[in-house]
Amino acid sequence: MADRQTLAIFKCGVQAWNDWRKERYHSSPDLRGIDLGGPPVEERDWARERPEAREELRGADLREIDLSSTQLVDANLRGADLRGADLHNARLMYADLEGADLRGAGLSGAALHRANLYGALLDEADLSGASLIGAVLVDASLRKASLAGAELCGADLSRANLAGADLEGANLNGASCAGTLFSGASDPYEDPEGFKADGANLRDASFQGAYLEGVDLRATDCQRADFRGARLDGNLSWANLMFTQLEGADLAGARLIQADLRGATMTGAYLIHADLRGADLSGTYFEEVGEEEEEEEEDEYEDEDDEEDGEGDEDEYEEGEELGEESEDEGDGD
Repeated sequence: MADRQTLAIFKCGVQAWNDWRKERYHSSPDLRGIDLGGPPVEERDWARERPEAREELRGADLREIDLSSTQLVDANLRGADLRGADLHNARLMYADLEGADLRGAGLSGAALHRANLYGALLDEADLSGASLIGAVLVDASLRKASLAGAELCGADLSRANLAGADLEGANLNGASCAGTLFSGASDPYEDPEGFKADGANLRDASFQGAYLEGVDLRATDCQRADFRGARLDGNLSWANLMFTQLEGADLAGARLIQADLRGATMTGAYLIHADLRGADLSGTYFEEVGEEEEEEEEDEYEDEDDEEDGEGDEDEYEEGEELGEESEDEGDGD
């Protein structure tokens, strides 16, 4: 639990706290279990809320501090430094963490319903089992973060970077991932039901080179998404895949029953054993541009060779005729 001296200094304000921390750079204060947020959500009087009441934690230096099980409901942590902090099982519902630095922080089991994490840094953070329902993660960086078993229903991950993130068992039902980067995401295929995204909005998302084996993307809106080079052998039945980029994607064994693939580019895609029953493939592009050009060049060379051969035959024929005429003239002279 938090000691009285540390808590007393903390309550003096962010500037005093940050100055005190600079003097004790290597210390790891203990603030476990304390209430640093506003009143419980169910007791909030939103009409009378004063903005200044939430300023106490803006820009606070909370690096490597033990904040496990802490009450941070509706707390203002904008721009706070929480690198390596222990926030497991902390209650951060409605908290404002815009631009906060949470790299390497432990947030397993944390409650972050409707939290604002716009532009937050969460690289290598542990969010396993965390609840991020309705959270805003627009432009957030979650590279190599663990989101195993996390609840992201209705979360906004637009333009977020999840390169190398572990999404095994994560639930993204209804999540918005427009322009989200999943490149090199960890392989969640061990549990076929692990990666749940059925009905999610994945328009314009980038899954380039991602491991998405065994995923459930039924009826998802993936229009214009980039799946180039991705491993995607899950269930995409009834999905909207219009104008998607699937060049070089591994779709072996994928279920694409009644999927809308109009205008999709599938050049070099691996489709062995893929189930395309009832899929709309009108306008879908399968041909290799390079191969077509090579074939055209080969045809041109063959035509040129044929023409040259034909001209050679004509010359030989003409020479033969001239020799024949000379022989006849010699015969007449005799």
